[in-house]
Amino acid sequence: MSEVEHLFRRVVEPLALCAALLCGEYEGRGQGTILFDTHVPGIVDARWWLSSEAGVPFGAGWTAQLFAGPVGSPLPVFSSVTPLFPTTTFRPSSSAESGYVNPVVVTVPNMPPGAQAFVIMTAYPDVNPRPPFSTAVGNGIIVTLGGDGQPPAYLQGFLGLAGFIPEPSPVSLAAVGAVLFFLVRGFQQQRNS
Repeated sequence: MSEVEHLFRRVVEPLALCAALLCGEYEGRGQGTILFDTHVPGIVDARWWLSSEAGVPFGAGWTAQLFAGPVGSPLPVFSSVTPLFPTTTFRPSSSAESGYVNPVVVTVPNMPPGAQAFVIMTAYPDVNPRPPFSTAVGNGIIVTLGGDGQPPAYLQGFLGLAGFIPEPSPVSLAAVGAVLFFLVRGFQQQRNS
């Protein structure tokens, strides 16, 4: 046996075996789960409305997605949450269940069953490219994750979204900014004269 073969069998093979065992153990660990359903009678009733005054719920053409992260993270909320998959859609606008999502079970990566997670729901239009300022964000809640033989967590405590008002377009924001700039500049020049 050559010196290279001896080194390979003594060092590389054991390291590869340890890496395989560690990866297998990590992959085998259970991940937390959530039932992404905004209408579970008696538990969750979180209908999302584009306009509650006009009675227009979210429906076809919108995607809903959950984000989750650890509870008590010292980081700002959106820096400590990760998107969860799969995403889902809203029930058709013609349905009595419009404004509610089509239920799916989502997996929360790197968080075990039984752990507490901070969860946020978002909705955005199914168009590409997505218009700026077109994402609706719901309230955040804390859930205890299901999985490993336990049922998925319910979104108990989620509130519906009562009216989504999209932000103005970048062009209109730029126009308002330019008007304000010239008003302030004119005021400063008048004051200095």
